[in-house]
Amino acid sequence: MYRWLLASMLVLPGGCQLLPGGCQQSGLPATPLFAGIEGMAYRRGEAMIRDRIEARQMRGGPERALISYLETQGLQIDPNRKSASVKFGGPLCGSRVRIDWETNRTGKIATMFVLYADTGCL
Repeated sequence: MYRWLLASMLVLPGGCQLLPGGCQQSGLPATPLFAGIEGMAYRRGEAMIRDRIEARQMRGGPERALISYLETQGLQIDPNRKSASVKFGGPLCGSRVRIDWETNRTGKIATMFVLYADTGCL
């Protein structure tokens, strides 16, 4: 009985487990976009991510190209919200990167917003 009780206490609503690797990955994806970012101050890391994306000249390009690039860099895409994100760190406190964009009438990237921040703690 106590094992079941302990096991049920280790699972949060939505199936998130309070064990290593429970809710999210332990670190940023090992891709060029995120190289050297983890552990850096959020504002500095955010600026580096933004600079790396802008260096690829995505603004003014087709939305599909941006989505494809972000997918290859390990982000989860939400096409309806025009957003890509990845969460990492511990299951109780962690960090995230989110990239939002807007398109013009022709489907070209008009604006982008990069966020690198903590997720808050339970």
